[in-house]
Amino acid sequence: DGWSGERVVLRPEGTIPVARLYSENLSGLKTCRLSYVSNIFVFEETGKERRERWQCGVELIGPSQPSADAELVMLAAEVLNELGLGQPEIRLSHAGLIKALIAELGVDAAEQTHIFDQVLEGNIKALGEVDTGNAELKKAISFLLEVKGNSPGFIQNIKALLGNNLTRLEHALNDMTQIAECLDAAQCPYHIDVASGMGFEYYTGAMFQFHIAGKRIGGGGRYDDLISLVGGPHVPASGFALFAGQIIDLLQ
Repeated sequence: DGWSGERVVLRPEGTIPVARLYSENLSGLKTCRLSYVSNIFVFEETGKERRERWQCGVELIGPSQPSADAELVMLAAEVLNELGLGQPEIRLSHAGLIKALIAELGVDAAEQTHIFDQVLEGNIKALGEVDTGNAELKKAISFLLEVKGNSPGFIQNIKALLGNNLTRLEHALNDMTQIAECLDAAQCPYHIDVASGMGFEYYTGAMFQFHIAGKRIGGGGRYDDLISLVGGPHVPASGFALFAGQIIDLLQ
C-alpha cells in the first residue's frame, strides 16, 4: 500500500491502461483500433529471468462480431510473417466455454473463480479434478480438454456429441465456429485447443495463443466487460500482445 492507503502496482500488462485511456478520453468513438509498445513488470520468483519485459499490443474496441477476433488473429500472423518468422501456430480457446463448464460443476461462486484462475495460469486439469457426481458432465469435460481440431466442422461435431445436455456451452461453441469460418475464408491456419486457454481473468470470449518454434510469443482474447470495470461505458473489445523479448531471440 502507498502512503495514501491506496493499493498500487507496477504495470503487469498493457490492456488495462488502454481500457482506461478509452474510458477517459475516447469513449465517444464507436470503433477504436489502438496499438502500443510498452514495458511491463511480472512476478518472477526464481530470479533467473528479467521482471521488466516489453510487449507490443493491439486493441480493437467497439466491434463485438467474431470477425473482429479473427481480424486480430490475422493481424498478429501478418506481423510475424513480415518479420520473417513464418506462420505462427495459432491455438484457439474460449473463456466463455471454460466458464460455462465450471458453472455446470455446481460449486459456489468463489470456487468457480478459483478454478477459472487456475485454468488461466495453465492448470487446465483443475477442471477435471473437481469432484462431481454427474458422470456425463465428467465425460464431457474430459472430452473437451483432450480434443483438438482445425475446422468449423470439428466444432459442429463437438456440439453433436454434447447434444442438449450442456446448453450453456452452445453460445461459446457458436462463437468459435464463426471465428473459425472467418479464418478459413482468409486461409489462416489455426488449431482449436480448449486446453490452451491461458490468459487474464477479464477475458470473456475467444482466447488465442501464438507459438513459433515451440515458444509462446504472444496471446490475446476478448474482454467485453473490462472497460466498464475501469469506469467506462459497457463496450465490447478484444486485443492481443506479442512478447518483444521472445521475438528478438527468434530473430537473432
